[in-house]
Amino acid sequence: MSLKNRINEAFKDAMRQKERARLNALKLLRNEIKLKEKGSKAELDDGEILRLLAKQIKQRDESIAQYNEAGRDDLAAEERAEKEALAEFMPRQLTDDEIGEALDRIIADTGASSPKDMGRVMKAAMAELAGKADGKKVSDMVRARLA
Repeated sequence: MSLKNRINEAFKDAMRQKERARLNALKLLRNEIKLKEKGSKAELDDGEILRLLAKQIKQRDESIAQYNEAGRDDLAAEERAEKEALAEFMPRQLTDDEIGEALDRIIADTGASSPKDMGRVMKAAMAELAGKADGKKVSDMVRARLA
């Protein structure tokens, strides 16, 4: 079953179960998918949906931090619930060791040896690790390995 179908099924299930936070998160995600599909006039594949999903989760993280700073624990809890609803569709996140092994292999494959080669390594790394690792973490690890 495609990721889009899984999201639609989860949306219907959340509606039946009256899970408000999950329903809100999935509704926003579905709307974002429809908007992107309308703009590109083509159906999104799972990789593109994963990027939208990661973006939505990142937005929730930023909101949680802002609500915690403002002392709004009620709103932060709501954002956390929405984040958890979205996170169930993400692939398992790689550990630092797993990312490091993949980066060592990618660096060897691309023949990178200096920080000037970072763009080439990042392009290959994000193609392989998209959705499985945070881009900032990957970037920091690549920078450290090429320094």
